[in-house]
Amino acid sequence: MYGPQPIVWWLRRRLSETTVHRADAAIALGRGYSLSPELAVEGISEHLERVALTAGAMISTLDGLVKAPVPVGPGQTFRLEAFDVPAVWTVVRDGEGVILSGDRRAEATAALRGPAVDLLLGVTRRRVFAD
Repeated sequence: MYGPQPIVWWLRRRLSETTVHRADAAIALGRGYSLSPELAVEGISEHLERVALTAGAMISTLDGLVKAPVPVGPGQTFRLEAFDVPAVWTVVRDGEGVILSGDRRAEATAALRGPAVDLLLGVTRRRVFAD
């Protein structure tokens, strides 16, 4: 799906995976998890960029080709905003896919504010946003 990428892309991808799987280990052991807000922001950005690339596209899975989910409905937008560092992401429905915007002034159908680490754990499904 992503094709050939420069080494910096792979380093960023591995960093994001490592931070999330470190959270998995902490959660499994019942321990606290901490991460610098700056690394959490990088992980959120990397994750949302991959979502934007695949949303609505046909992707290969163990079950064969399936259509990747689109995280927002038609005419909807969703904004995440970290309050411990200056970072905002707005996911905007665009036809059968999504685009990302960093515009703080853009209207959003739904918005969520919180510490960057909590937002990272939420978008990667390690924490329920309702928590």
